[in-house]
Formats: sequence, C-alpha cells, structure tokens
Amino acid sequence: MRTSSRFDIQPGDEIQLFYRRKWYNDSTGIAEYEDKQFKNVRFIGDTIVNGNKSLKMQIEGYNYLSGSKDGPEEFLMQVSDSGYYYGNQFLPFKEYSTELKLIEQNGQKGFFLQGVSEDTINGFTYKKIVQATPDPYRYFILPFFPMPFVEFGNVQGLITYSKIKGIEKGLKRERTYITDKNNIRDIYSISDKKVELELYFLVELDIEIEIKDYENVEVIGSLKIKSKKGINSFTVKTKKLERGKSYSVQINYKGENTSGSFSNGFKSKH
Repeated sequence: MRTSSRFDIQPGDEIQLFYRRKWYNDSTGIAEYEDKQFKNVRFIGDTIVNGNKSLKMQIEGYNYLSGSKDGPEEFLMQVSDSGYYYGNQFLPFKEYSTELKLIEQNGQKGFFLQGVSEDTINGFTYKKIVQATPDPYRYFILPFFPMPFVEFGNVQGLITYSKIKGIEKGLKRERTYITDKNNIRDIYSISDKKVELELYFLVELDIEIEIKDYENVEVIGSLKIKSKKGINSFTVKTKKLERGKSYSVQINYKGENTSGSFSNGFKSKH
C-alpha cells in the first residue's frame, strides 16, 4: 500500500486524536482498554511569519483520567512546497510505502521500519503512515491532515473524527465529568493579573492554591479558602502574567479524615 503525505485542507477542517491505554483489570482478570485523553486539532487559516508561509492551528484537549481540560491554544506550523514543520521535526511531502533499512541512532545500529496501514473505529476508516525505530516510540503521519502523533508502551492513538474539505467522518468524542473523586475541571487566565480555577470536590475542604512561574519557581499568586461540595470557581490574584507563558498550579486540600493534592498548568492568554 502506498500513500502521499500532501494533504489538502481548508479553514475549519479538523481532526480528533483519541488516546486509550490497555491495562490489566484485577477484578475481571482480562486486559481492557481505558479512555485516556483526546485532542481536537483545527486548521484556522494561512498566515505569513517572517516571510515564511505558516498554517495557523488551534488545539484543545481533555484528560479522562484527571478530568482536566487543556486549551484552546493556537500554534503555527511552517509549510513550503517540499513539506512542513511540526515543532523542530520536518515532514516532507512524498509518497510513502513499505520500507526496511538499517540506521544508526544514538551511536547504535538498528532497523527502521515503515509502512502504510488503515485503522477503523466506529465505521470510520482512514490511512496512516507508521514508522518504527529502535527507540520505544511508534511514530505516525496522517496523509490527510498535518498532525503527526506518537504512541508509547500500552497507549494507542486513534483518529475518531475528521472534517476534511468540510466533509465529516467518524464520531467526535465530548468531554465527560468526573464526579467520584476530587478533580480539576479547568484553569485559565481572565486578565493579566487574575487566574480562574474550576475545581470539583466531594466534600467541604480547606483549600490552598499556589501559582508559580515555571522558570524560577517563584510563587506569583496564592489563595486559602474553603470549598463547597461539588463545583467550585475560585479567582486567584497574581503578579503580572505574560501572554503565551506557561505557569504551574499546585492545589492542596485537607478535611476531616482526608487530604491530598493535585497539580496542573496553564498558558496565559493575557
């Protein structure tokens, strides 16, 4: 099987990348799949940056295990007639087919294996380019959308939905809401000196929140407050945030016969 990586998309086109993991269920004694997370990647339009054509993309995601939401966040992908960049990785436009060759990686020789295969989920069938090297990762390129992805260990990546040239295929997953344990629902900046947190707690608790600068671990905002049972919205005042910069959030909680913590991060929009 052969396929070309030269995609043809228009503004508004998107895909959903869904990850699930296989684990051993002690109660049933069999290996089962567990939903892990999904990422929605959308093409917004073309732009020019420093004289180079780029694709303006938007990504947002949801983690089934923690209940937290990421994004939406915009990013750029430089593109030319010969290929495109995803981060520092250049992916050439070319015909892909089965290939096996000996390569050297980190001073050691090993095999590089490449092939084109098809996946089907909920009646949606799509092609993907598969690449394997001596490292523990599995690399995938989509011929119809500029969003390469990686698998590792027991985690499997699938495209559950696509909208290409306005034509929708597959079934788009939506976020669920965890209600059987404490969790983070969302974290986002509402100004350059305020951060909003949406948290879910099973009972009333004493809460301590700290927001830190990743670079110097400086605490730039904190809050001590009592939570109620269910959904809580807290606003934390901070030092001036930088637009596009990432910050960490640490949340500690304590109550009668219970205590714990969780952490996450966010990228400032202000």
